Order: sequence, then structure tokens, then C-alpha cells
Amino acid sequence: MNVGVVVIDTLRYDTLNSEMERLRRRADHTYERMYSTSRWTVPAHASLFTGQYPTEVGTHSRNLQLTESIPTTAEYAREAGFDTHLFSNNVYIDSFFGFDRGFDSLVRGPNLRGRPADSSGFDWTTLFNELGSGLSRYPKTLARIVRSDAPTVSTIREGISMMLSSGGQSEESIDWFLDPFKSDIAGSRGDTFLTVNLMTCHSPYVPPDEYRTVEPYTVDPFELTLRSDPVTDREHRRHVESYEACARYLDDALQTVIDIVDWDALFIVGDHGELFGEHGLRQHQYGVYEELIHVPTLAFGSEIPAGTTETLTSLVDIHATLLDLMDLSDAETGRGESLLSGDPIRDHVYAESVGNYRATPGASGFDEKIPRSWSDPHYMYATDDALFVSDKDGERVISTDWKEERPEYRDELQQAVAQLRSELPTTTSGATNRNVPESIESRLASLGYR
Repeated sequence: MNVGVVVIDTLRYDTLNSEMERLRRRADHTYERMYSTSRWTVPAHASLFTGQYPTEVGTHSRNLQLTESIPTTAEYAREAGFDTHLFSNNVYIDSFFGFDRGFDSLVRGPNLRGRPADSSGFDWTTLFNELGSGLSRYPKTLARIVRSDAPTVSTIREGISMMLSSGGQSEESIDWFLDPFKSDIAGSRGDTFLTVNLMTCHSPYVPPDEYRTVEPYTVDPFELTLRSDPVTDREHRRHVESYEACARYLDDALQTVIDIVDWDALFIVGDHGELFGEHGLRQHQYGVYEELIHVPTLAFGSEIPAGTTETLTSLVDIHATLLDLMDLSDAETGRGESLLSGDPIRDHVYAESVGNYRATPGASGFDEKIPRSWSDPHYMYATDDALFVSDKDGERVISTDWKEERPEYRDELQQAVAQLRSELPTTTSGATNRNVPESIESRLASLGYR
């Protein structure tokens, strides 16, 4: 049996519809109303891997590590005898943060090469939030390492190796994945479970030359949100057209993945979307807006029923479906329901963000401009009729297209939200306790995460 999930990081639902016709045409099943559980990579993948909401897993903006107490799809698959493989070009979806749990192999893309595979235990994030830039940061770093509980020599070596390693580039092609996939995975005769994270559609939106209609504009899109000068039409166009070109490239490149493996089930899904000026924002640093959490999902394979699902579905359902496909009936499906049932499986979807770890009192440089309200938890709960939103603009019940108020559903949704959130662990505002080396911090910065 061959089962897989390809995550196209940052792919919008509407962009798949407009730019990825070949994949849409070939899909055995399309899920038109699939929703992520969060606005960004770490919590969304935590849900995809475990079937739980991010705060249930404990993996979100205030803890980037994948909590070990909840088994992952890969762990269940490996225990059942599947060969399990992870391909990732995302700094977060890596062994450093525990997302390789259950995988027999990890192929790290160009964004990850030269990065530490394991954490030294030193709190790099707090350090660099406080130090800012300049040469004085280096002796201060050394002093902080010596005073910490982390092993001094290995932590210093870690820092040196990171300084010497390349800063990396966001992928222009996915050959880093396709080459080992063709040579090592496609010919496998055993049961295989595969997970892939592709960063092609993530900023800085740099498609291969032959797909470009404009020169890529590598200015951080989040910087355009917070700067005082308005975004020009040319800046906006260069970002959007480059992003769409990245999607067109993947539409072609991923044909190989479908062709050379006899798939029982392959899901191609977005983990979250992207903002290009909607709601006055760019990138995906804040919000539970439709453009961020309504994600595209296609399914291929002999075990996938032909058709289209128009009812509400969630990323947590993919976890349950994978377990169903692999006949792992004793595994915990979490909040998910198998998509193979053929019937509507849920009456609501839920997404949350515990805040933005860049919006902290001690932030320096560009991050000082981030409103502190962005560090507060926010969430949405949607049914077929309306949605409840609690964010920086207050609590409100609105239509599913976010265009008008729907007060007639207020009592119903308030009760439903209160019940759900009473079942979830609570989080409080504050800085994240994360141990992230300088090199990873620099890579996050180039991707707009810091």
C-alpha cells in the first residue's frame, strides 16, 4: 500500500483553482470546504499529524516542539509495518522541532541544510529577541551560553557551525525532493507512508525562470503591512504574480509524483493560505480569515472515491482518513473523522491562533512595530450558516463570506464555542519559550517568520 500527503505550504484555495488546472483535472476527489486549524505552519501540521487542535497538542506560537505525548500518523504507520518517509524544506517541519517522529527517514531540503538536527537546550530565541544586531551580540551570546544550563562546548560549536553554514534560499525547484523520491521511494515494494512539505509558494515567492511573468519582489510581504508608506500597485503585482507562477510550476512538477507511484491514496493539501492586502494585512502573521484557513485539498488513488465533497471538512479529518486507509482501527483519530464515509462528517470547523510570538514587549528592530494585541489568542468557529470570530476586532457573528453580521445565530454559536473551548487547554499571552539556534532564526527571518 502506498499512502502519502504532500503539503504545499502557504497555498491559497483560490490559487489552486485558478493556477493549478492539471492537478485539479486529475484529482479523483476534491474537497471544496477544507479548513486548516490555524493560520500558519507549526500548529497546522500538529493537527495534520495528530488529529487534534493545536492547543490540545500543545504545539503553537508559544511552543514550537511537537508534543511527544500524542502519537502521530507516522508513528502509527511505522508500528504497523509501513516504511515511513518525511521530505521537508520547512525550517519548522524538521527533527529539531520533533516533527520527524515516526519517520524512518528524513530528507532535508535546501532551507535546512547545515542546520542542527537536534536542540542543544539553549534558549536562542529569547537571546536574540533581546540582543538585536551588531558585533556586540557575539560576546553577549558567549556570556549567556556560559551562564546557561546548556552544555557549553557543544552549544558554542552549534553556534559556530550555524555561522559557517549557508543562509539558504527558498526553493525555486523541488528537485531536492523529486530526485530522491524517484530513486528511493518510487521503486519501493513494501507498504509506504510519505509526507512532504514544499515551500515553493512561501515568500519570497521565487519561481523558476521559465514560469516568471515579472521579476520576483523579495521584500518581506509582512514588512509591507507595517511600513508607513502605502503598497504600490507594482509591488502588489510582483508579489501576486510571482506567487501564482510558483503555483503553476508546482502544477507541472507534481505530475511526476502522481505518475510514478501506484497510489492507494495521495492527498495534496495546503496547510494555510496567504494574505495579499485583504483585511489590511500581508503574509500570514495574524488572523483566522477565510483566505488563511480555507485550504485546497485534492485526493488521488485507487482507494479514493471519485467525486467532490462540498460539506465542511478539517485538516484533522485527513489524519483520521489516513489511519482508516491503513486499517489502523485501534489508533486514536483525535477530533477527526474519516473522509471515506461518504456522508457529511461534521457540522462545524474550528481554527485558532494563540498569538504571534514576534509581538512581545522585548521585541527589537522591525518587530517593534507589531501591535501588541497580536500576541493575544484569537479563533473562529464556523458552521454552514455563520461563523463566530474572536480577534483583535472583537467578538462577532458574521456570514461565512465575512461580509455581513448574522445576529440570529449569535446565541447558538456562542454556546457551541464556549463548549468547545472549555474542552481545550488554556494559553496566556507572553513570550514563547523556544530553543532556536541563530542560523534557524536567520532562516526564519528570510521567510518572514522573524
